[in-house]
Amino acid sequence: MKIGERDIAVLLSEEGQHVLKALNLPDSAMQWLYVQDTDDMGIWARMPREDGNHFVLIRWDFVLSLDFPAGETKTIGIKG
Repeated sequence: MKIGERDIAVLLSEEGQHVLKALNLPDSAMQWLYVQDTDDMGIWARMPREDGNHFVLIRWDFVLSLDFPAGETKTIGIKG
């Protein structure tokens, strides 16, 4: 499933929460973030900081669950 270029909620492990806290980001198990891209290592998320937007790698090891809207279904064929 492609989750790049969309807003999602990520449920993080305790270790993942500590990592984000060390980056001065909210210390919460559930994080809303914008996913720029993903790769084998994890989720590349855009995070606003005081000096502008940064990209943060959230490793798959820290991700317990993902939650995002399914979006609209695509219509195939003739619309009536």
